Amino acid sequence: MTSGEPSTGPAKAKIIGFGLIGLGAIAGVVGIATLFSSGDPSNSAQPLPPESSTNAPVTSFAPSPPSSPVLPPPPSATPPVIPESPPVVPPQTAPNQDLPVGSGDAAAKILVRVYNNSTISGLAHRAAEDFRLAGYEVPEVGNYSAGRIPTTTIYFRPGLDEERQAKDLAARVGARAEPRFDGIQDATPGLIAIITNDYKGTTATK
Repeated sequence: MTSGEPSTGPAKAKIIGFGLIGLGAIAGVVGIATLFSSGDPSNSAQPLPPESSTNAPVTSFAPSPPSSPVLPPPPSATPPVIPESPPVVPPQTAPNQDLPVGSGDAAAKILVRVYNNSTISGLAHRAAEDFRLAGYEVPEVGNYSAGRIPTTTIYFRPGLDEERQAKDLAARVGARAEPRFDGIQDATPGLIAIITNDYKGTTATK
């Protein structure tokens, strides 16, 4: 009995030693397997693809430039309209006796200057009296010796009321009415009656 105990002890120690070695080997294998499994690129985390590789359309938005402010049109260069002052009405006075006014009334008579171009002495004065009786104003009586007038004529300035007045007077004395000619163009305003031998006098009073 005593001689068998020492042989039993070493056997147990060997068995325990082998067991520890086996455990170490298993642990080594497991460690190596773990090392290789962690280094597998297929198990590593894959990086996310960049945003540009996605299928969704990418729209670029650029800030629009600020719109120009709408300014009102410049004021017109037309000067302001200044209201006109009311016309000044001159006071009523007696008509100017040097200008024909178109009526034979005593308040406004037509001026007729009478000139004799006949061979009958005093014929212009007789004609002047006839005109006054008919309502005309005769401020001057004289002779016309600058040329020969063929017939008794009443001369007027064109474009004025004198034309109507001359035609009216000519109808009364049986004379002609014509525009002034160059020799009397710048004479005093009013009708000019040049009397010749054919003067017959007025047919009626105004």
